[in-house]
Amino acid sequence: CYVQSTAQNDIGLFSLENVATTSISGTIYGVNLITQARENVSGTSDYRVRIKDGGTNLDTVGENLGTADSIRGIFSTTSPANGIAWTTTDLNALEGGGVDAGTTVLRLNWVTVEVDYIPSAAVSPSIFRGVLFNGKIRIFGKTIIR
Repeated sequence: CYVQSTAQNDIGLFSLENVATTSISGTIYGVNLITQARENVSGTSDYRVRIKDGGTNLDTVGENLGTADSIRGIFSTTSPANGIAWTTTDLNALEGGGVDAGTTVLRLNWVTVEVDYIPSAAVSPSIFRGVLFNGKIRIFGKTIIR
């Protein structure tokens, strides 16, 4: 399963499931959005990873991917919407994915998001990981950082 661009500046963005369905709380230190994409047919591509929050985009610099699957990501300690630390409200509005800013058709295979935070309760810092599932990034587990 993948999404594929058909024209220059096509955008594939996906939203998170609501943070209330997870245990994300407390201080959020950053969001790491990772994608896997490639050119559908060899050419000169201009692929950008995008985090969108509150109508404001944060993009990586464009890259020529080639036809092999390529993993690209972006990490942000602040919400693009307001330039301050992420909140759970920001996470609920977050969309992430990729932009095909070139003329070569691109294929976006998957999108995942990691949220680096320290919970309100006194436990180890955690990163929640999610995968694209039915048009939403579904958070499925956490890695404890020690």
